[in-house]
Order: sequence, then C-alpha cells, then structure tokens
Amino acid sequence: MEELPLSSNLVDTILSFIKEDPSSRRYERKFKLYLGQSLSVESQLRQIGFYDVFKPRSVSSIYFDDEKYSFAKHNIDGERYRLKPRLRWYGDKYNVAKLELKFRDGFNGYKKVYSDFGFLGTTQSFLKSIKKISIFLNKFQSLTNLRPSAKVTYNRRYFLHQSGIRATIDTHIYVESISVDMYQSKNEIPLGFEVLEIKYTAKNDNYVREYIYPHFIYLSMRLTKCSKYVESILTLSDNIQYNNN
Repeated sequence: MEELPLSSNLVDTILSFIKEDPSSRRYERKFKLYLGQSLSVESQLRQIGFYDVFKPRSVSSIYFDDEKYSFAKHNIDGERYRLKPRLRWYGDKYNVAKLELKFRDGFNGYKKVYSDFGFLGTTQSFLKSIKKISIFLNKFQSLTNLRPSAKVTYNRRYFLHQSGIRATIDTHIYVESISVDMYQSKNEIPLGFEVLEIKYTAKNDNYVREYIYPHFIYLSMRLTKCSKYVESILTLSDNIQYNNN
C-alpha cells in the first residue's frame, strides 16, 4: 500500500473527541495467537485470577473507510492518531446495532458509541442504515465519503481480574467483502489466527507489566497492533488478486 500522510483535519477530529471525553481512555494490548493457542491462554488467565464476566457471544462489525483505505494505511504506517468507524452488533441482534468510533493516541485507546443505527435482515433496511451512518459521519469534515469496506465476525470470551483488568479472547475470526448494497456476501474467509486482548486503565499499567505479562512469556506470543480490520483488508486484497489471476 502506498504511503498516505494523516490528514490534519482527522487529527483535529480525534483531539476534539479526546477533549470531549478523556475519561474513556484505556490501554489496549493485543497478542496475536496461533490457531488453538487460546485454550492454553484461557487456562493461564484463570490461574492468575481472571474469571468469566459475560457469556461468550459472536461479534459482527462492518468497517468504514474511503476508497483509498486511508484508515487501514494509517494503522500500517504507525501513525500516532488513528480512527476506525464501525457498525457493531452481537449475535443476530443487528436491529440494535451501534455505530462506534474507535480512535487512538499512541497506545491510548478511546471509543465513542452511538445508538439507533440498527437494521433488519434485508438489503433495503441495510441501505437505509448505511445512508443514515453516512449522513451522521458527514458532520465531520474528515469523515466524508466513507463506505463499507469489510465485515468481520468472530466469537469472543470475556474475563475480568479483581484488579479491574479485563481480557478478551477472540476465535473463529472471519472476514468477508461488503458493499453498500450487500451486508452478507456468503463468502467468508478465515483469518487464520486468534487474539488475546488485555484492557486496563493507566493506573494498572505497572501491575500489568509486572504481574500479568510475565505469565505469558512461555507462549511464543508476540505483542502486536494486530488490527483485525487491517488484517482483513490485506486478506481481501490478496484474495482479490489471487482470484483475478
């Protein structure tokens, strides 16, 4: 992918979001796992005091980007300020789907959630939801002309530590191409990895580094940005090139 500088307008948008709600700040550390490795990770989490906090559930996200995939490129290029719009729902409850704007300042992650963007399981209803999202995003100068770019689904398990540190494990991760008139392509592509994510506030940073991370050294895991969205775009690009040969 060609190098693309981060728009100053987008930086201004992200900084305004942070100023509006600085309390949503949290650290998000992701580990990319081999397929099946999550079983050992879950066992280790339980041994050090993590316990189930929610029932496992499937997660579906439709990501939005421009035609140049600028948001994906910002992540690949390691830009300090990054933003990722997505429509998210759980299980088959797309009627209560929510628009999420995830944005980052380095390792600090933030999220704004907007309700009332659900749709029914029809193309017409989906189109209305996409149009509504586009109108909403167009309020921000740096978020105009965005379109659905990928749909990602996976199974997520949720864990909590008595210190307040949270962990999630994502398995069975699939991506499919998507367009403004189709929310299900019926052509899911497995991403071929699993993800452990540890989420916590700044006050717990030293505790995580000293007492949580050391328990996973033996696991051949690598701390990485591991963006499912970026991995999805790269996978779809490879698949399209392969199919065109």
